[in-house]
Amino acid sequence: MQRSGLSPADNGCMNVSVLIPTRARADKLEACMKALSEQDWLPGDEVVVGLDGPDPESESRARSAFHSSVCTLRIIERPQEGYIALRSALLPELNGDALISLNDDVVPGAGFIREHRTACESAGDSAAFVGHSPFATIEAPTVIDRLVSETSWVFFYDSMLGVSDRSHDFGFRHLFGLNFSARLNTIRCAGGFTDMPNIYGYDDIELGHRLTGNGLSIRFLREAYASHDHRMTADQLLSREHALGVSACHYATSCPEFSRDVFGQDILDKGYLTENAERVETDSELCETLAHEFLSFGEQRSMPEPIDALFKRFRPLKKHLWRQGLIAEAARLGLVSTRAA
Repeated sequence: MQRSGLSPADNGCMNVSVLIPTRARADKLEACMKALSEQDWLPGDEVVVGLDGPDPESESRARSAFHSSVCTLRIIERPQEGYIALRSALLPELNGDALISLNDDVVPGAGFIREHRTACESAGDSAAFVGHSPFATIEAPTVIDRLVSETSWVFFYDSMLGVSDRSHDFGFRHLFGLNFSARLNTIRCAGGFTDMPNIYGYDDIELGHRLTGNGLSIRFLREAYASHDHRMTADQLLSREHALGVSACHYATSCPEFSRDVFGQDILDKGYLTENAERVETDSELCETLAHEFLSFGEQRSMPEPIDALFKRFRPLKKHLWRQGLIAEAARLGLVSTRAA
């Protein structure tokens, strides 16, 4: 139910700006916008959808799906540069007191906006809030589906749900861009989103690193629930690890302090690169076998072993692919010799 007839000044509530970058996923964006229509809005709230390049179908369906008598919908088209650059470019356009960052493939549940608004009001400049966005439930899930949804392969909700202290600081590694909120001015003062066109990953936790460096805690707001409609195949998961290795190389160059805190060392050190290039070669046969087995689970529904044991068994493959991406990109940039890579 939407609230109306009161200004934020009348009831002491802050306004929120919901920021959603999107490209060519009209179905998912439409579901997100329909769910946002059911939220508790205040006059002065806004939803800002950023189009990563021309996308008339997404724009049309977003406008048709979202209905509110008090919340403004703005759709802004930008040149195609990727979601990180899009978020960065749109941050100055926002008018709210608090930012709620969403992906286009999440479906907010009842009370989602209210929970984020209340948390940001209460915490002031002391915290940012990560909502709960588990992968959407799948009928007859495969082994890979369960690995994604029940372990920390992609996100860390499995461990976060076990912490009952609402004020617990989870640290910058837990600031997930698909569902988080903070005071907008706090994010701007921290420098906003890093503008990294055509680079995948680390952008959200890099922002988290700067926020925690400014004294903020990262808290888990499990009541801000938004289901994540993003089924990942086995092949996509493996490609993702390689892409993160590529991105790690760029973040180590542009954000060295963040990189050292994430990885515990300078990953562009020549000794480190040479050592990992050798590990890639040494582990290639074993990891090729693991990759073949991993891909076979994309259609299998019976669990071959407990999920935690399965996650542990495939972690060497995960690390191997990350190393491959890092070394390949470092070689392309001339940071390590082709021979070593």
